[in-house]
Amino acid sequence: MVFCCKKRQSQAVSTMKNKAREAKDKASEMEHCAQDHTRGSKDQIGSYLSEKAGAVKDKTYEIAESAKQKGAADAMKHTFGIADVDQDDSNVNTRTRRD
Repeated sequence: MVFCCKKRQSQAVSTMKNKAREAKDKASEMEHCAQDHTRGSKDQIGSYLSEKAGAVKDKTYEIAESAKQKGAADAMKHTFGIADVDQDDSNVNTRTRRD
């Protein structure tokens, strides 16, 4: 009877070791999947941010160029005296006299 109990204990210990090994393997597999997913997400976010930063840079350049062209056109108008009265009034630096 003692032999039978030891055999059952040995089988139970062996089964528990197998279950622990399987759980460890499954956890390791899940860890690798999570790392791969994290790397993929990081790459996607980096790509998205890079794309958006490029778009902002391009738009900023367009706005700056437009402002330069508008400024040059206004300067030409004033130089040759063809500015509208409204433009003359809006571009004059006025001071309020305080007594």
